[in-house]
Amino acid sequence: MLPSNTPSNPTVPGRFKGGRGKFAKKFQDFEDGGIALNDPSAGLEYQVWEGWIEDASRIYVQADNMSEPFLAYTGDGITEVSITFDQNMRLTVAFMEAGVGKLWWFDPTVPGMVIREFPGIRNPKVSLDDKRPIANASGTSDIILAYVREGNLYFCLQRERFAVEHLWLEGVNTLYRIGMTEGLRFQFEYR
Repeated sequence: MLPSNTPSNPTVPGRFKGGRGKFAKKFQDFEDGGIALNDPSAGLEYQVWEGWIEDASRIYVQADNMSEPFLAYTGDGITEVSITFDQNMRLTVAFMEAGVGKLWWFDPTVPGMVIREFPGIRNPKVSLDDKRPIANASGTSDIILAYVREGNLYFCLQRERFAVEHLWLEGVNTLYRIGMTEGLRFQFEYR
């Protein structure tokens, strides 16, 4: 959760923790998650998961304890990917497909997996802001979708069904990653 949806003052930059601390590329991402898809029983920081694009047409995810990768999405012209998991270890994927930003997530009002398009954005990134059991139990954790549009950094929240856009910062060219730091602050890495 981003208190008051504003940056902390003063800012407290830090090293990203867990999977977010690994170096990722546009076609690959790392995120902490549970023991298996749809299984939060071991907590949401059990192991590091990897998501990647193959042949610009398939998005896979896998963790060390899986024998085969999970095919999450098939499309055309996929150029960027970012993964996270919700409070129930359901996969959420932000990606660019044929120049359009998209989010594949579990919508409880359906209920089921849906794709929401975000035209005109770049560098979509997703992360569950606080994976600790206390945040899950208190209902304060949120998936955050962040992206760049028209030179500004914006974010949307899971609790608002990713329907409300919040301006975070003006004058941003590229968003590299988002996630929790070792100092337990949610951080945006950008240029």
